Amino acid sequence: MVIGRKHQCEAECRKRGFSTPPNVAVNDPERYIGRHHAVIRTTKNGECFLEDLNSVSGTAVQHAGSRLFAKLSQGQECHLMDGDVVALAYSPTKGAYMTFSYHAK
Repeated sequence: MVIGRKHQCEAECRKRGFSTPPNVAVNDPERYIGRHHAVIRTTKNGECFLEDLNSVSGTAVQHAGSRLFAKLSQGQECHLMDGDVVALAYSPTKGAYMTFSYHAK
């Protein structure tokens, strides 16, 4: 499941390997969130992993019970657990532009 800014894919997206708009399309008039910002992958065991798709503005995760966000490196994967908070367009000095909570089934 790809998360990104709402748009229609064009040649630039195809160059990066994307032929369809994100599954979760975020309306972001400020354009802080990338067109294809992050992806959540599910394993056969039902575990979910978040990966930053080389976004310019960054992605971070605050694990349940923690008070701090851990910023992902570009291309880094992170195991998601019930209650984690994901920040899109994250800066350690400015904080999160947009967040959502991950809840297991």
